[in-house]
Amino acid sequence: MGRIIPVILCGGSGKRLWPLSKADLPKQFLNLTDPETSLFQKTVQRASDLTGATLNETIIVTSSRYTDMVTAHLRKPCPHIISEKEARNTGPAIARAADYASRHFSADDLILVLPSDHYIEDEAPLYLALKTAISEAYKNRIVLFGITPHRPETGYGYIKIDPENPLSVDSFTEKPDAATAHDFLLSGQYLWNSGIFLFKASAVLNEFRLYEPQIITHIEDDAKLPSISFDK
Repeated sequence: MGRIIPVILCGGSGKRLWPLSKADLPKQFLNLTDPETSLFQKTVQRASDLTGATLNETIIVTSSRYTDMVTAHLRKPCPHIISEKEARNTGPAIARAADYASRHFSADDLILVLPSDHYIEDEAPLYLALKTAISEAYKNRIVLFGITPHRPETGYGYIKIDPENPLSVDSFTEKPDAATAHDFLLSGQYLWNSGIFLFKASAVLNEFRLYEPQIITHIEDDAKLPSISFDK
């Protein structure tokens, strides 16, 4: 079995928790749950705990405006920081990370994509889900981790699944209104979209070539890349 390369997405505009967060200090760099540790630092530790990877085996995708902040929060050198001059959403960010991993590690390694601003109180369920996901990812499937909703939240994306086949995603809905979110909760057919993914680098690059070839064509040129979410 090959290794798992964590990819930490560390972008954002700093608007979600304004005025605590701001353009030059997005929420992943705030010490919201621990006076000594930022959400980003917790994510770096989570990546290591889940995969056993060191910073030498971790890829961080961030905005060029946050590169110095990322370096300061890491406290140790990370040789694999991808700095984007222009933000183009998670699609191009993940494509770049997969391309980078295939060239610097192996195209057959698994990639675990983690947002940098999550707070996860109990990580045991995520670890168990990862163990199940690994075998699926080695079948060239793109695995998305869902969260069982416990309230009709309008600020999250939703994944529709077949309760009899939860390994298959039917559709995505981004930030529904309150009535729709309530219906989703009652139906039992929807999960919150965690933004956490697992896949082989080669598998996801093949999907980009098939469905979003312009991302592969312009992977080194921010100005020509489309702005598109990975789960679209």
